[in-house]
Amino acid sequence: MITIDDETADRITLCVLKEHKQMTENQLKAYEDGGWMHEDDVKYYKKLVKSLGRVIRYFGGESHEW
Repeated sequence: MITIDDETADRITLCVLKEHKQMTENQLKAYEDGGWMHEDDVKYYKKLVKSLGRVIRYFGGESHEW
């Protein structure tokens, strides 16, 4: 078992959240550039990006990142 301190765990979590937000934004961008995405997914991804921004801020991400 590996044990890490709280700050390291938060930094890892922040990196994963940022990466997931970026991937979601990229999928929305591809849709806006003419790619296909189900209408329900578009709505969900837009909400997801906003929500991830809030969680990123909670974990110490910069406000300009969300």
